[in-house]
Amino acid sequence: MAESQEEHEGQPTGQDTETPSNQRSEEPSETEERGNSVSGDNTGTMISNVNKLIFAEAKTPRDRPVPHATKDIAQRAFCEPGGFSQALHILATENVVMICGPGAGCSLAGVRLLQEVRSGMFQILDSERNPGRILPEEIHRHGGYLLDNYRQQKLADLTGQALAELSDALAAKKAHLVIVAENASIMHGTAHAYSVELEPPDPKEVAKARIVAKAPQEDGPLALLDKVDLQRALLSHTGPARGATIADLLLKTLQGYEFSDIEDDLYRVDDHDIEEWFERNQVPSVRALCITAAFFEGQSYFRIATLAEMLTKVLENPEEGEIWPYEAPDLFSMTRQEMLYAITARLEEDRKETVRFSRPTWAKRIQHYVWREYGQLQPIIRDWLKSAYETRQVLDDYLAMKSYGSLLAEYYDFSWRDQLFEWASSQTRAHRCMAAKTLSGLLSNGTEPTLIRALVRAWAEPESPIYYRRTAAMACQGELGRRSPEFTLEQLKKLAGKADYPLMIEIRDALVFLFEEPSNRTLVLEFIRAILSGDNSSTRRLAMDAAMTFLTSYDRPPEFVKSDSGAICEIFDFLLRDGKRSRLVTKRMIRWARLASLSDEHRTSVKVMLDTLLHGPDRQSSERLSYYLDKGIRHNLAKARPFIDLLQEILQEDTHA
Repeated sequence: MAESQEEHEGQPTGQDTETPSNQRSEEPSETEERGNSVSGDNTGTMISNVNKLIFAEAKTPRDRPVPHATKDIAQRAFCEPGGFSQALHILATENVVMICGPGAGCSLAGVRLLQEVRSGMFQILDSERNPGRILPEEIHRHGGYLLDNYRQQKLADLTGQALAELSDALAAKKAHLVIVAENASIMHGTAHAYSVELEPPDPKEVAKARIVAKAPQEDGPLALLDKVDLQRALLSHTGPARGATIADLLLKTLQGYEFSDIEDDLYRVDDHDIEEWFERNQVPSVRALCITAAFFEGQSYFRIATLAEMLTKVLENPEEGEIWPYEAPDLFSMTRQEMLYAITARLEEDRKETVRFSRPTWAKRIQHYVWREYGQLQPIIRDWLKSAYETRQVLDDYLAMKSYGSLLAEYYDFSWRDQLFEWASSQTRAHRCMAAKTLSGLLSNGTEPTLIRALVRAWAEPESPIYYRRTAAMACQGELGRRSPEFTLEQLKKLAGKADYPLMIEIRDALVFLFEEPSNRTLVLEFIRAILSGDNSSTRRLAMDAAMTFLTSYDRPPEFVKSDSGAICEIFDFLLRDGKRSRLVTKRMIRWARLASLSDEHRTSVKVMLDTLLHGPDRQSSERLSYYLDKGIRHNLAKARPFIDLLQEILQEDTHA
């Protein structure tokens, strides 16, 4: 729900919190022009710096929190593999267990094991850690650690004695470690006492559990599971991953797809259907429309048709030569509906006339088929995507570039570094966004994380040209931020030390993006608190802008763990002590209460936040909050009535406690 105009009063001068990124000005400032000339002369130096940093980055362990979505699936949609109880017994008694089992879903089982022993925090250890230093220097009390995708040759050094030493170190902090091995070849000798080979659960039960977790109603996707010929749908797969895929396809029916739309994807074994489609459809305009919809599915028909026309011109005349004799196109050859039918797509019943393929997997599969089978199209598609974003023909947050990055990684196209340096050093923001999104696609599809981190680290250096630094901040708003939050915060801190206004905006957006992942919130809150406690006025303003956004600008307050209460209270106090923000903060808090009637969950989150702030550790801060809340209530008593009722409810609960 959008905020009212009234609630933007008191916005700090120069702040553009509510301005969409795709509406920012592209006009280069004087600073930008200087940065562009510098970046052009320093590309060779920048590449050299990246190569040096790769080795330094490889030596630095980069652990990361377990994503909230993974913990949620492990908690609500987990099917126990065979041997799980034995693994849990070993973990509970020895504090460390090594599990393996092809197709058994060991990674998810590892998270569930840590949940079963009631770990207080969950962390994925860097797979580059050496066998002698698997655990962090500081082991968290009640910490839960998962070592996944660890190289087999390194695991061979984990003897029974090494595991016993790990067990003692973990037991001292009541912490636990799950190690996921590739196979049982290393589970020998004394290490066998700490090891369990898991057996895959029934894929049908996996599918059922996943569906029930997301759509428990009996007349929905769950009922469709009985219509699936599982013996045929499982193909040669027996692991839980195939069961999860079946569930995800059936859940697509909640998005408007029919069972008949997903039936082919349930049973197909290759891309023969796409191959047949290209054989049937030789007309360049139809192929162009299909490729365009594959990259820009979800956009309006007008935008997709415009981009398809751009691509058609290239496909019909790739050499851009003079065509003679000229033949006028038949403008009435196919209607819009016939074109959509030809590419197996349809229009959604909405105002924008959004284009969707009739089969949910068709877009991604078309992308991969074209990239794999028609290599000569690759540079054409790259330049076409670049032109689409340069001319603002499409506004999709550059998602097509993430798909482009995934294709580069999937098919080992090593030319991507040259492309990224060209885009990252550009004075045009669209090019820099393209570079950042391509990086996300590369990282999400198997490109070595060490290489990506070294690249961003080099771009973020204080002496790097300004455009590289802005691109580094943009890259932190994607897959890199999700996978390496601590590394990302290090780069943002470095960038903030020497930032012009456009760069500060990108840093703020990166902090907001990081905070959206619940498992990152403790890190982000501590980062913000540290900056606010410093004496750099520009970075403090940046931190307050970010905190204003992720703490107050949504319809309800964010969820947080109890241990973050101190940081939350301190950051709110900083915001209240800023004269330009105090009134807006209290307005937004009063607005929370007005919207609390939307759901019980919404009301609970508002009460938890208010209770935390009113009973903070610093009495002076609590009194300051009470003063500004009283002032806000008096300013508009009618709108504040739900807030008053909620405060009275909290006070009554305190009285009875």
